[in-house]
Amino acid sequence: MTSTSSYPPANQDSLLLSLPVELQAHILQNCDYFTLKQLQSLCKSVKRLLGDVMFDRILFRSTLRPLSQDELRVLAQGSGPDSTPVIRLHPAMQESRWCVRDESRSISLFSSAERSEGQKHFDLEELDARNESVSCPAINRVQVIIQRYRVHDDYNVLMHKDSSIVEHEDTEANTNRIVTIEELARTLSQLQTRWQTQFSAWGNLQVRNVLPFPDGTEKISLSLLPNGSVVVTLDIFEHIFDEE
Repeated sequence: MTSTSSYPPANQDSLLLSLPVELQAHILQNCDYFTLKQLQSLCKSVKRLLGDVMFDRILFRSTLRPLSQDELRVLAQGSGPDSTPVIRLHPAMQESRWCVRDESRSISLFSSAERSEGQKHFDLEELDARNESVSCPAINRVQVIIQRYRVHDDYNVLMHKDSSIVEHEDTEANTNRIVTIEELARTLSQLQTRWQTQFSAWGNLQVRNVLPFPDGTEKISLSLLPNGSVVVTLDIFEHIFDEE
């Protein structure tokens, strides 16, 4: 996974490691997800430190306990329109998009940094973060929505909307199971496949740049509703024209 975030060069790594462990931890807790992942892969000492539970939330680890809907409802009541979001979507989902590339229905990821290099992609199974929590705090239920808008010069028209639920119920054999990046990616891909099937039946219409990378034409967001429900919405703005 790539990011535009910078991380300390080698000489600054040495300076960081010369500090007391408590101060190292304090500094690292102020780094973003991608920076920590870079440091984790470059420095064994930092990797050991990042293994501490204090970094579970920052790194969206699968060990996080999912909040119940009642807990999420309380969390929602304490948030306001101008306050810091009380629940965050995994950075990997905000920086990338998912698609079904071919008849094998393999799911691929495209990252923003790779776009200028010809939109390189790699399979979901190759993504180290696939088993990480899709959000922080972790959740065990999410509604996934895709909304497609037809783009006109002065306005956009909602032409398609579809949704699906990802949910894990606690049982004796299955407790504290969280919604992961892989599950969200697969759900988005299933919704895309349903759309492609429907669209193919529309006749002489074409979509220019289907699912372009987010650059003003695509937006993914996470919302916590007052009742404690969590919704992930992917808005896609497409240029559709009649085939001549």
